[in-house]
Amino acid sequence: MRQPNKYTAQQAAVRMLNIRAYSENEIRQKLSLRGFESTAVEDAINYLHDHSYLNDRAICYSLFESYCKSNKYSFKFIVMKLKQRGISETIIRETTKGYDFSFEAEAACNITKKHFKQIEATDKIRINRYLAAKGFTISTITKIINNLERNAPG
Repeated sequence: MRQPNKYTAQQAAVRMLNIRAYSENEIRQKLSLRGFESTAVEDAINYLHDHSYLNDRAICYSLFESYCKSNKYSFKFIVMKLKQRGISETIIRETTKGYDFSFEAEAACNITKKHFKQIEATDKIRINRYLAAKGFTISTITKIINNLERNAPG
């Protein structure tokens, strides 16, 4: 069996980044899982940074924008997804500090209308649970339920 070396770790990392953007943590984990030694992994990470192939801030910003534009996710859900990608808390805080929570209310309204085709008076508890499980804040959930009550026929 051929032992992986520094050059192949760099090649593997570049190949991974050709497919999609990965965070530094994701690259580190994937290279380790492929059997590369920690020194080869660190050298590959340094190589990627030196050649500007790896930028957690850019990935975080891009993902954050994408999740916000999709209009389907709560702020809490988006932050959780960014953490799952291995992006540091500091970078996430920097990226999300100007977040407009009105987008969250719009997203909650959209997914509520999509999930609950016919909304009845008894659905308030179900809507509350559903949105809370999706990570929406109590104030957003209350706004959505009040909005639905105002717009309900009858």
